[in-house]
Amino acid sequence: MIKILKLTSLAVILILSPTCALFAQGPPTGPTLKLDAAYLSESSVESSQGSYSVAMAGVEASYKYFTVHAAQGRFNWSRVDLLPFGDGVNDPWSQLNKIGLSARYRGKMSDKWGYLLGAGITSTFEEEMGLPSYSLSGGLSYSFSSKLRVGAGLSLGHNDIETTVMPFISFGYDYGNSRNNGVFASIGWPRLSAGYRFSPEWAAKVSLALDSRTYQLATGGIYKLRDDSPVYPEGYVGLSGYSPGLSLEYTPTPSINVALGLSWWLNSEMDLYNDDGDKQFIYDIEDSLGGSLQFQYRF
Repeated sequence: MIKILKLTSLAVILILSPTCALFAQGPPTGPTLKLDAAYLSESSVESSQGSYSVAMAGVEASYKYFTVHAAQGRFNWSRVDLLPFGDGVNDPWSQLNKIGLSARYRGKMSDKWGYLLGAGITSTFEEEMGLPSYSLSGGLSYSFSSKLRVGAGLSLGHNDIETTVMPFISFGYDYGNSRNNGVFASIGWPRLSAGYRFSPEWAAKVSLALDSRTYQLATGGIYKLRDDSPVYPEGYVGLSGYSPGLSLEYTPTPSINVALGLSWWLNSEMDLYNDDGDKQFIYDIEDSLGGSLQFQYRF
């Protein structure tokens, strides 16, 4: 079953950081390597005594227009006999994985006009690689000055479970960017962030991930379950939620960035689908606390 999700209203994005891909102009960057690790504390399912915690790790490598990424979430279950799904004996699943490849091209049509084109494919699964998801995106931007820009675009995503359509309008102003002291922010959908850079090396940031299907590592999205799953053989599980957080960033050189974060996982839910992709059950997940560590190196 294909579920069509339409965002009928335009998401208006105010970007105060030059890192937004839609606004960024100029030549592609050199190779970049990013390593992530995170942990989510134990959360119960539907207020039962059955619960789980998650340890996650991810890697992302980018060069010029291309990015490859992989992530895994390892689940530690407690009292599986009290869970409202599964066979009450075996863990519903032990891991969830993401592997993907994306390409992005930014160009200029004139001194004022720029554009962005993007495409990607991602596989999300428990054991056997499956559930490929495809994405296309495009946008135009107009620069009033080196600081002030406006843009609009459209993002499309599709897999066997759902199709998403997200149009947007964006406004941007560069201030307090990567090496300048001061306030920086990126306010929009699906992520909001704001912070203050105390020095070229140190910055503090608050953030909120709003789009439940896209947040970090291997915790959000829809995954293909294994063929002999005790939940639904060859079925699917969808995980979603909101994640406000705080982080402290250290940038000793322009090539190195280290971020230590604390996050809260709120209003989370778990959706279970049968092998035909039909949603069977929706379960509420208890709010939990998490921590993360990220290392990024630009060659």
